[in-house]
Amino acid sequence: MVKLTEENRRKTLTACYDYFGVDSAGKNVRRWWTDRAPNGEVVVTLWVDHFQNENLTEYSTFNRSDLAAWVGRSENHQRRDLLQNVGIGGTFQSIVQRYADPNRRPRVAAERYIGRPMRLTALDEHTGEFSAREIDF
Repeated sequence: MVKLTEENRRKTLTACYDYFGVDSAGKNVRRWWTDRAPNGEVVVTLWVDHFQNENLTEYSTFNRSDLAAWVGRSENHQRRDLLQNVGIGGTFQSIVQRYADPNRRPRVAAERYIGRPMRLTALDEHTGEFSAREIDF
């Protein structure tokens, strides 16, 4: 279970990606949804409200009413491409963001945390919608 504690909390999204060794030079954090760490691991930013349970172990972007707003964005295409490389059953690292105001668009994160490793369980290769589950240890 992802525990959103002070221990894994970071002040910025850049600090979260830095934790995984991802070079943040020249990155626009508002457009930074995913990246690849130097060790080859994919790191994905997840929003807390897309988790399907209160334990934050199951995540999904399927059947979202706001699909049209993000399906064509380059950030979604990059995430989709990296998740295709991960493959169904493959794993990625996660960053979990909690928003400041659920109604504001674009979203603004109020809190950011280093999440647990996730296993990709489904991916729509056309839309980029995906689901994942926390890896059981």
